[in-house]
Amino acid sequence: MESTLTAVYRCVAALDVHQAKLTVCILYETDTGNIVTEIREFGGFKRDRREMAAWVASFHPELVVMESTGIYWKSPYAALAWYGLNLAVVNARHVKQVPGRKTDIADAQWLAILVRSGLLRGGFVPSPRGIVIVRAGINNAVLRIRMRQERIIRTREGKLQNFHSRQTELVPQSNHIRCDDAQIFCQDGQAAQS
Repeated sequence: MESTLTAVYRCVAALDVHQAKLTVCILYETDTGNIVTEIREFGGFKRDRREMAAWVASFHPELVVMESTGIYWKSPYAALAWYGLNLAVVNARHVKQVPGRKTDIADAQWLAILVRSGLLRGGFVPSPRGIVIVRAGINNAVLRIRMRQERIIRTREGKLQNFHSRQTELVPQSNHIRCDDAQIFCQDGQAAQS
C-alpha cells in the first residue's frame, strides 16, 4: 500500500495512544531514497512521555500525528509541543475504517503511512492560552447573569412587599373584629351596639 501512495513528507511520526502505552512509528526517507521505519513503545508515565518526545524530536519530523482517543492524547501532545513540533490530532474514526489493522504497532504504522501521503487532516486543538481566555469570558458572562438575576429578585421582592403592605391596609385586621353567629363582637368580647 505504501508504494502506491505519493509521499508528501520526507519524515513523519505517528502515535497510537492508550492510557498506559504509547506506540510511536517514525517513517522517514533517507538520502538514497530508502524508506526507513522505526517503531518504539513507551509507557504512560510523565518520564516516558518526555523520553518519547525527545526521541521523536531527534528525527526532526515535518509532522507528528496521533489519534484523538478520549483524553489520552493530551499529555503526549503537550510533551511534543514543548519541543515545538508540528502536531496534528486526527479523528480515530477516519483511521479505523481499514480492516485487518488490529495491533498498536500496525495502527501506528498505518497512521504514519497515511500522514506521509498527506491523507490525514488534523482537527482543531485550542492553545492553552486560548482556553484560559474562553473560560474567563464564560465565567464573566455567568457572573453577569447571576448579578442580573439577583437584581431582578430584589426588585420583585420590594414590589411584592409594597403590594402586600397596601393590601393589608385595606383589609381590617382579624384581631379587631370577628364574626361569630352573625353577631359582631369587639375586642373585649362585648356585643357591639347596632
